Amino acid sequence: MPGPSKRLTLHQKQVIREYYKKITPANMSLLRPWVVEQFGFAPHRTTLLRLVKDTRQWNFIATKTAETRRNILPPRYPELEQQLYIWIKRANDRHCCLTGSIILRKAQQLAENMSLDVSSARPRAFGNIDLTEMSFLYRSNRKAWMTIALFGDWIRDLNDDMSHRNKSILLLLDNASSHKTIDVELTNVRVLLLPPNTTSVLQPLDAGIIAALKRHYQRRQLDYVISRLDSESPHLAALSENLYAVDLLTAIRWLDDSWSAVSPKVIQNCWNHTGVLPEKSLSSQLGALRLRLMASIRDFLN
Repeated sequence: MPGPSKRLTLHQKQVIREYYKKITPANMSLLRPWVVEQFGFAPHRTTLLRLVKDTRQWNFIATKTAETRRNILPPRYPELEQQLYIWIKRANDRHCCLTGSIILRKAQQLAENMSLDVSSARPRAFGNIDLTEMSFLYRSNRKAWMTIALFGDWIRDLNDDMSHRNKSILLLLDNASSHKTIDVELTNVRVLLLPPNTTSVLQPLDAGIIAALKRHYQRRQLDYVISRLDSESPHLAALSENLYAVDLLTAIRWLDDSWSAVSPKVIQNCWNHTGVLPEKSLSSQLGALRLRLMASIRDFLN
């Protein structure tokens, strides 16, 4: 009886592929019993079918790692990985104490020497563009998450902008960790944190504004894909691997244009839908009261 199902290593996958090539004629019904006999467990038939039909190249996988690895994850920069490995091995041979920070900094130095763009702080697609003249504020961090520091910079800029316009605003925020501690003096922006677990109900962005923004962005994305498909480029076969691929600057510009395309009416309707505006709540109450009065009068007359 075969044992419980397990994940196949790359080495096992390659053995299965080689055996399947030798079966004449190719027959999946013969493959599964052989796998059980060899490895002691029975992968799902769909797994085996996908495995033997997979045409990906295996040459770059080292045999010693293929025996334990279970998926293919080639390094983004193989040359950088190789140089960093040599440096780490040399340091270990000298009994040096290496930390994650040291290795990361060495990787950055090697990347600079090899002219590799491994940081999103200044993407290559931006070229010589002066980001201060763009219609958006670009910031980056390692995980592409909003942090307290980044949010502090953003809300400080927002406050300065409102101050220059001689306006004051109320800013509704959800309970994200980056929003809870704001060590910034605000003169023209008042922050109100929504109660926990109410974002989907009270946040106007979740009431349809984000959905409208995504629709406009997707329209630009699809127009771009269609233009590539309609082109007479001789590299169409290569393009088909990822027709949606664009550089970061293009994506940001699409997002900027998409936000401009969201109409004020949509934003107003989304605000009204949440019922957070006092005018909306009051008008709803008056409307309900008016209907009840009319119903009472009609009942009295009848």
